[in-house]
Amino acid sequence: MRSELRVEILTELPPPPEFLTDPAAVEAWHQLGGELVRASVLSKLDLGPLAVYAELRGRWAQATQLLNELDPSDKRVPPLIRIQRDAARDLIAFAQQFGATPASRARVSSAFDAPSSKFGDLIGGEPA
Repeated sequence: MRSELRVEILTELPPPPEFLTDPAAVEAWHQLGGELVRASVLSKLDLGPLAVYAELRGRWAQATQLLNELDPSDKRVPPLIRIQRDAARDLIAFAQQFGATPASRARVSSAFDAPSSKFGDLIGGEPA
């Protein structure tokens, strides 16, 4: 039988960390954090990864905005594209960890909906 980490679920979203100063990052903190609180799945252990997610969303938004404002011949475009691409990739990875993509929500939902097996306790699952 495997032991599970028991955590206290937060009933309110704390304010964003002081280092989150970009408006898009703060908005991301409130948007995803609020949804996680409403779903009763956010704990204190999740606040660090939530801050990283919010920072990545802010970085992606800034790079996207700058790209939209630049002339394509500007030499700053290639680094901005790399920043935008890397932030988007990392943002999606963090979003999946929080169940914030349709595919990740489907996996979580199907895991909860899976019927118990009478042999589940033999392979580390719950007894039927």
